[in-house]
Amino acid sequence: SCEVLDEEIQPEETTVANQQSEQQAQNVQESLFSILERLGNSFSMNRSKTSNKTGKQYWNIIKSLSFNIHLNSNKSEENSDSHLDSSSNVAAKNSELLERLTKLEKDVATLQQNQKSINDVLNSNNNNYKLLPENALDPCETARTSGVFKIHQFNQNVYCEMDTFGGGWLVIQQRVRKQDGFRLNFDRYWTEFQAGFGTVEKDGEFWLGLETLHQITHSGEYELAVEFRDSNGTYGYARYSKFRVGVAYDKYRLTVDGYLGTLGDGLSRQNNSRFSTFDSDNDTWKENCAKNFANGGWWYSDCGSAPNYSGGPWWDNFSNNVIYKNYGTY
Repeated sequence: SCEVLDEEIQPEETTVANQQSEQQAQNVQESLFSILERLGNSFSMNRSKTSNKTGKQYWNIIKSLSFNIHLNSNKSEENSDSHLDSSSNVAAKNSELLERLTKLEKDVATLQQNQKSINDVLNSNNNNYKLLPENALDPCETARTSGVFKIHQFNQNVYCEMDTFGGGWLVIQQRVRKQDGFRLNFDRYWTEFQAGFGTVEKDGEFWLGLETLHQITHSGEYELAVEFRDSNGTYGYARYSKFRVGVAYDKYRLTVDGYLGTLGDGLSRQNNSRFSTFDSDNDTWKENCAKNFANGGWWYSDCGSAPNYSGGPWWDNFSNNVIYKNYGTY
């Protein structure tokens, strides 16, 4: 009779154990799906924050876990009538997945909190300073006062003029005539005009450099302003709504258009001209303008207007050069 009693009780114990194991597995799966749903919603709402390498790795892990959860769920259903060991194995795998996914959820929460902290700092700085695009080369876009600033991409100082025409001007050339004439010689080699020379400061004489001009003017839309002022306060200007300097192999060809001003249009004639120096003749004149006529580098066509003549600027309707002998800065 004892043997009969054992045979009758064993199936009941096995059934109860299987039911408990299946219930445990179901509870684990529900927890897994709940965490997975929260993670999915979080990543969907913050898709831009997960575009980096770390975010993509998390997303791939989630997809992998999701597949494993469904796989184990199917196995659990297939083994619903099997022995206790099989159900326990499914429950153990799901418990392991639950542990991994719980840790993942905490890591994602930490990642997003760090992202929020970074955004808070950037937003705080943005209230005080305008943030430049990554490819911006012009520090004068954010300057508040005139002065010397640095183009970090080139490790080069530039002077920003903030008091003329509403500000935001990057000075590409400045010459100052003293009583004994110009201090800085502009009759220089091609390589010097290409790299730039002089002292960049408020009252300094300098040339920014052709390669820097090319890089800057190809990073956005630029206009050009030319100013002349003499010691008596006589002033004139010429503005051009379009200004661009071409690439080195094309001798930094000039593109300029849209004249407006009081000084006269001394540059439209030079549109599409290449830069010339005494050792690199690229003008359209039969001789070398920079060497035989002007004694200074510029975008010459058949010579014509330019600010770098040895005796002073030669500009449009002031081409007799007399008025400009006393002009100080431009």
